Amino acid sequence: MKLSVRIVLAVLCAALIVSMPFFLSSPNLLSEAEMDIQMGGEEDDNSLDFGRLLFPSAMAEDAEGGHFDSEDIDVDEPTKLSIPESWVLPFDFTVPPEPDPDHFSENGYEDQSIRVRVETLRLFDSNVNVAYVEIASPSQLRTAIDNRDHPVSQIAKANNAVIAMNGDYYRKDSNNKFFEIRMTKALKVGKNLSKSFDTLVIDKNGDFHVFVLSDGLKDYKEKHMNDISNAFLFGPALVKDGEIVVRENSKYMYAPNGKDGRSAIGQTGPLSYVMVLVESHSKNSEGVTHAELAQIMYDLGCIQAYNLDGGNSAELIMQGPSPDVELLHYKGNHEANYRNQSDIVYFATAVPVEERK
Repeated sequence: MKLSVRIVLAVLCAALIVSMPFFLSSPNLLSEAEMDIQMGGEEDDNSLDFGRLLFPSAMAEDAEGGHFDSEDIDVDEPTKLSIPESWVLPFDFTVPPEPDPDHFSENGYEDQSIRVRVETLRLFDSNVNVAYVEIASPSQLRTAIDNRDHPVSQIAKANNAVIAMNGDYYRKDSNNKFFEIRMTKALKVGKNLSKSFDTLVIDKNGDFHVFVLSDGLKDYKEKHMNDISNAFLFGPALVKDGEIVVRENSKYMYAPNGKDGRSAIGQTGPLSYVMVLVESHSKNSEGVTHAELAQIMYDLGCIQAYNLDGGNSAELIMQGPSPDVELLHYKGNHEANYRNQSDIVYFATAVPVEERK
């Protein structure tokens, strides 16, 4: 064999040996390219890139640069709220920490323990005000009572509520109240169960349990009485176990089929809730029936939902950064003055004042 041929062959062999690590370090590249060809990919977009085969380090640089397809990242997914065990609030009428003025926005509030966003929807020819609430601990879903009737705003302010709404006016018709519990305290728990009203039970995990005309409540009480944080006897039930509660020929009081201002609360998931207030008696807000309110709560994703007091008892309020300024205040009946009441449902921050950042 001529010397020149031997030299050429030697150079080719050396080149092959040198290039072997590049091929062997990226075995996936050939198979991916082969797959593209088998799938009929267009040559311009999916053809084999020999530069990347020979220089896989270039691909490593691209990956280290942090480039990801936007579809692979859910930028809107909120972080899960979490707090230390020492921040958990007691299940009693202890007043929680004040909200941090620096954590209010134009339509809500957010800190390490609670996330609130409020919007107004236009449904059934009415203004439907919705507060979406997420909390870190079940203890942040709270109630407050007053032995004398006062404005909802006053009760909310006294209890450092981030956002609050009317309760079920527990003092009204007290002789007819068979099952009322607030923050584990039994206001009235009789031997008999109501045959006319639906019951909402909130347990210490923050989960809602709806009982239609007390069906199943007796067994639940016997097994879980010590697990109950709050119980309401008003209603009616709107959504139960993910299904709208339909009342045929309902004789439920408080004008179930009339258009009126309404308030309701529902659970959409673990420690996730909605508070809803529908306005009425104004030029641009007609109000809704119980059936329409049930549809609203269902469409908002409620697993369980329950009607609270309505008409001019219906209120949704959120204090602002300043104690003297309300961020929002909606009422059910625009033609009537705010009604003094005896109880509220509210959500609180669990971040101690001394731990604020």
